[in-house]
Order: sequence, then C-alpha cells, then structure tokens
Amino acid sequence: EEKLRKEFNSDFTILIPNCMDGYSVLPLLRKNHYVDCYEMNNILIDGGYINNFYTRGLLAKVRDEELNDRMNLYKKNFYDNRISKQYNFVYSYRSLHLNENSEIPMYRKIRKLQSSVKDGGYIYLFYYIADDEKDYDKYPSNSYLRTYEMKKYFDRDNWEIIYSVENHLREYSPNIFNNKIHTHKTRTLFAKKKNSR
Repeated sequence: EEKLRKEFNSDFTILIPNCMDGYSVLPLLRKNHYVDCYEMNNILIDGGYINNFYTRGLLAKVRDEELNDRMNLYKKNFYDNRISKQYNFVYSYRSLHLNENSEIPMYRKIRKLQSSVKDGGYIYLFYYIADDEKDYDKYPSNSYLRTYEMKKYFDRDNWEIIYSVENHLREYSPNIFNNKIHTHKTRTLFAKKKNSR
C-alpha cells in the first residue's frame, strides 16, 4: 500500500471518460497530475441547471483554481472514437451505464478502457450493476453488468486485481442526474496492468 501511495504522488497522466462537472477531476489536478477529460454535456461543461440542480460547470471550477494547464478537455464520446493514447491511470466513475454510451456494447467499452492503460498502469472502475438481474428491459446488458461479471474481462495473465468490492443495494439522495430518492447496486474494481515484456 505504501509503494502504491508513492507511485500515485508522481505526475501521473490520467484519463477520465465522462468527467461530468469535475468532481472527479479537481482532486487529481490538485495533486499535480495531468488529466485528459471527455465530456459532451454542455451544461456540465459550462454550467447551468439539470433536473432543478445547478452546477457551475467543469471549466469554471478548473479556471477558479488556475489548474487549466494540467487538463485537456475533449468534447466527444471517448468510447466511440479511435484513441490510441495510453495513461498511467484510467478512472471511470459512473460512466459505463450513461445514456450516451448505451448503444456501445459493454465489452467494447471495457476493452477500450483497458487498452488505454499503460503497462504497469492502473484502472479504477466504479459502476452500476442491475438491481434486478433478470430484467434486461430496464437494465440492458450494454449499460448494466451483472454480479461478478466484470472479473471475466480481467485475465490474470495481464491484470492484477488489487481489490474488487460488490455492494448491496444502496439508497441515494436526489442529485443532478436523478431528482428523486433512488437506489443503485454498485461495484468497485481496482487493478494494475502487468508489464507485457
């Protein structure tokens, strides 16, 4: 754990698909990391109201802290574009299930994230799994994984799973994406890509 903490104190290059309004971006920029962000929602980028919730927007938050020089923003869908750059750390937080990514098969999204990790680099995935695993209409397989499904994408020859946590159904307060009290089943997976040479 101490070795990992020291590695993350270096100037990592980081990828965040669907960076939203910056709540995942700012802590990493403050640690002097370089972050490439992908986001298409103009309100999340420039500020405004969604579901009666106000956000100042990603650009204003980053500009106020004078962190612009360490962030690149790409206004396009990460999963639907040919991107060959690799990173020390790929951070995907509540990205896989989003509507703008729903037409892309789940396996393609996961492979795209994995291929963006350098040898010796890390990937962190926080994602939703289906509340009702038999209901493919409400929880389509392109957007929601099933229990323990993610692990099959991480073969032991190429990945070291540092931890993987399956949570029970949790209640969430109203927020910018859902203005009612609601529930989600969530999972977290953190892994290191092994050196290929």
